Amino acid sequence: METDNGNRVNLAVLVLEPQYEGQLGKIRIIPGWKAARYEDHIWLKGPLDNGKQQLLINSLPATIRYEMDASNRLFPIGRLTPTALLEELDWLPLIDFLPLEIPVSALPGILQTQMGISLVHSTNPKPASALQTSLEEWKAFVNDAPLIRLQRLQFAVSLTREVIVIGDPLPPIPGKVYWMDKNLVIPVGFDFDPPFLAGLIGNKAAAEIREYILFKENGTQRSIPSDIFKPAERAVVRLINL
Repeated sequence: METDNGNRVNLAVLVLEPQYEGQLGKIRIIPGWKAARYEDHIWLKGPLDNGKQQLLINSLPATIRYEMDASNRLFPIGRLTPTALLEELDWLPLIDFLPLEIPVSALPGILQTQMGISLVHSTNPKPASALQTSLEEWKAFVNDAPLIRLQRLQFAVSLTREVIVIGDPLPPIPGKVYWMDKNLVIPVGFDFDPPFLAGLIGNKAAAEIREYILFKENGTQRSIPSDIFKPAERAVVRLINL
């Protein structure tokens, strides 16, 4: 679009309320986008056309959206007349505006109240959907794995260099495998005694605990907060240094 002084708009500008800062994570790696803080809001600027990733840009809960020309004049979408002039801001690339959060957490936490649960060998083993492995094995896999494999995985790592991976398909690396029922994580080849306990425990845990509960073969459990699991992004994993 050509503006009233002959300049062409060349950037999109979005304004977000600060409580939506967490939403920026989904566009963090889209090329060309920058962010700045101004007048208690988060301002974003980036390309008008983002190809297949435009849907992610459009999904942001922006208070207002503009197009901006080379003179920093702001045009409401579809308008030929500017309504504001954007001041010079301290723009940062999104990867700097949102530093990577290295997902190190206290995985070995034990439930305060242990449930008296027994596990027995199963006659009908269920497929694995979680893996416990070492940080070394996990890093080696992530370094060489195709992006399409990583996009289907989440992980958490403890200070003891233990990694829990959930997703499908799981990495073909050494470790202990588990099957999952809602937020319950049970060793493959084992089941509850009796089996219907999974439904009862899982429903209660999902409603009240909001954590994954990882079981050992002897029935003891430990809790893993679900919000510490992070997407298996290669850049995040490479930054972990324990």
